[in-house]
Amino acid sequence: AAYLGFRRGCHTIADAATHPDIEPVLQAFLREVSTVVTSHYPSITPEQQDVFAHKTLLRIQNPYLNDSLARVGREPLRKLAPHDRLVAPAILAAKDGGTLTAICTAIAAALHYSNPDDPQAVELQRLIAQHGARKVIADITELPREHSIVTTVAELYKN
Repeated sequence: AAYLGFRRGCHTIADAATHPDIEPVLQAFLREVSTVVTSHYPSITPEQQDVFAHKTLLRIQNPYLNDSLARVGREPLRKLAPHDRLVAPAILAAKDGGTLTAICTAIAAALHYSNPDDPQAVELQRLIAQHGARKVIADITELPREHSIVTTVAELYKN
C-alpha cells in the first residue's frame, strides 16, 4: 500500500490503504499472499490467515496511527530482496502456478519509490536510470531476466 500510495500522492499508510484505487489492489495482494501462506505453511489454516489479513488491513487503514509512507516505504532494496515481504510470496505463487498480479503490481510500484531522505530509494532510482528497470528487477530479486515475475513487473513498471 505504501508504494502504491506514494504513486498516488498519499501521505500516510491509512490514506493509501483507503484510497479507492489502492484498496482493491491491497485486498487482492492480501488474498494472493494468504493463498501462498496457507499452501506453504500447513499449520496455518485459511481461517487463521483470513483473520490475520483482516486485522492487518484494519490496522493499516486506521487513520489515528498516522504512519507516514516514508517510514513504511523506507529501504525499498531490502523489501525487494528475494526473501523479503514482496518478492518471496511472488516467487512461491509463481512456483505454485498461482495468481500474483497484485503482488507484481506492488513490486512495480516499489520501483517507482523515490525519497531523497532514503539512501536505498536514491540508490534504487540511480540503478534504474543507469541500467533500466528490467535489469534492476532481475538483479535485486535474483531472478533471471526472462522469469515471469521480472517480465510482468517490468511491464507494470512502464504503466
